[in-house]
Amino acid sequence: MVKPKKHLGQHFLVQPHTAQRIVNLLPKSDTHLIIEVGPGKGILTQYLQELPNPVFALDIDSESIEYLKSHFTSSNLTILEQDILTYNFPDNPIFLIGNLPYNISSPIFFRIIENHEKIDFAAVMIQKEVAERITAKPGSKIYGILSVLLGLYYDLKLEFQVKPGAFFPPPKVDSAVITLKKKQNIPNFQQEKLFKIVKTAFQQRRKMLGNSLKSIISELPQNYKTSRPEQLSIEEFVKISELIP
Repeated sequence: MVKPKKHLGQHFLVQPHTAQRIVNLLPKSDTHLIIEVGPGKGILTQYLQELPNPVFALDIDSESIEYLKSHFTSSNLTILEQDILTYNFPDNPIFLIGNLPYNISSPIFFRIIENHEKIDFAAVMIQKEVAERITAKPGSKIYGILSVLLGLYYDLKLEFQVKPGAFFPPPKVDSAVITLKKKQNIPNFQQEKLFKIVKTAFQQRRKMLGNSLKSIISELPQNYKTSRPEQLSIEEFVKISELIP
């Protein structure tokens, strides 16, 4: 018996058709390793193990690990008691999938960014509000740091919403599934400079860029000085980062 643990942010998906729908979002590929984050009681795992790909299921809950090992014996499935935030991703091309714990979804997305060279695709369920922020477009008030940093490497799409009744225990908010598909053409930029610009701008998002970035760039072009960060496209952030000496 696996009990959901509040301190781990666990809300187990209990709708098989929703689980199958999430798994169906994965591209067809025989060469990719699938990494499942937080399998819980294995509602996604049961469909993932039917694929030809090797599957690594990662969970930090020893109770879940014990349950999974006793219920799933597929030869292509490896169950690991590992924290996704410290896991050393293998060098294989990777598809990532999972119902992410809401309390650590943002750190997981930063892990995806750190490992973008390996992770070609992700299909993850998160809090609907976070999903809308991540997939927001320039000009939206909810467009933010992760919209830009993930958008540098991936095409981002909100696929569908999931109501609280699909989980046990039901969360107090709606959920949504988003996909991250590796871009064919990733722009050239210096990551450290660009990330510094994006984070500084959005941490002072009410300020015009001429004020928020003056400690980094002494003279911004006039067309950017009076802009606020949510008005800029990813390409424009790249251009600004190139002005850093």
